[in-house]
Amino acid sequence: MQSVAREFDALGLAAPQIGIHQRIILLTLQNGREKVFVNPQIVGKSTKVVPSIEGCLSVPALVASVPRHESIRLKAFDYSNGEEILQDFQGDDSFCLQHEIDHLDGVLFLDRVEDKEAIGVSNFLRIRAGERKIVDELVQQSEKLPQTIALTSVISFFLALSISAATN
Repeated sequence: MQSVAREFDALGLAAPQIGIHQRIILLTLQNGREKVFVNPQIVGKSTKVVPSIEGCLSVPALVASVPRHESIRLKAFDYSNGEEILQDFQGDDSFCLQHEIDHLDGVLFLDRVEDKEAIGVSNFLRIRAGERKIVDELVQQSEKLPQTIALTSVISFFLALSISAATN
């Protein structure tokens, strides 16, 4: 998990994204430390919900504003020592944990977007409808991704094209 997250500069990664059917997430915290959480559960959350601009390795062509709780309380096992933790997280750490735990529950960030018309195309792939060069770049990127992520990358490209065509 660490090698995939580092290679693709991901802040977080859920084990199911790379074909590991376990409730494990990897997160690079705001302080720069990497943490691996096993069986993470959100056991408390703030009432304040704020927008979080998010992207995802599973659909790398798309970005959107997602409503997230400003802070959460996490219960999990710390992979580094096996100890159970109960810890509060705020801001980007909170958003990323919610995003990765959603993956464990079969939820994609796009499922939480309230205004579907506001889904944007990521500058990462610089997608423009009809440019063959972009398709070639996407295929090259997909070849480097783990197979479970690669399929959704190609699907997201065509979804992004259809969104782009619909808005033009």
